Amino acid sequence: MSKPVNPGNRKTDKGPAKPVVRLEALLKLMEDENLHELEITDGPFEVKLVRQGRAPVVHHGPARSHAAAAGPRKDAAPKEEDLGTLVPVKSPLAGIFYRSASPQSPSFVKEGDTVTPEKTLCIVEAMKVLNEINGGVSGTVVRILVENGKPISAGQSLFLIEPAG
Repeated sequence: MSKPVNPGNRKTDKGPAKPVVRLEALLKLMEDENLHELEITDGPFEVKLVRQGRAPVVHHGPARSHAAAAGPRKDAAPKEEDLGTLVPVKSPLAGIFYRSASPQSPSFVKEGDTVTPEKTLCIVEAMKVLNEINGGVSGTVVRILVENGKPISAGQSLFLIEPAG
């Protein structure tokens, strides 16, 4: 007697649904978390998803073992009306804020550093995906508003940059 064939995306007793269902779930995750790129490896299942028309986001770097070392001041972020010419760099997603690629690596930037729009300022880890965040502006980092290894929310100000020119 032959075994029945599993048509479509139905689950079997032997494992999860076909990859199409997983892809749909990953695409929804990207949309819900406002991710621009997502790369997943789970056993034989490997996928890299990239949204078009957005600034690229690179996924690589540290595991969750970052220590909260040498962080910035803990004082509250200034109000928008108190910023003057300073440009706040806000997190595009909620996650954990990291100042470097690994606990042994130097910080991407420190206060007083000159940055370009493409310069990586930090990493935000969201759902085990590491997202490099850039400032999108040329200038000088005036203030780092978040402590290394701390949770942040989407839209939270991370850095204050004095624009060049």
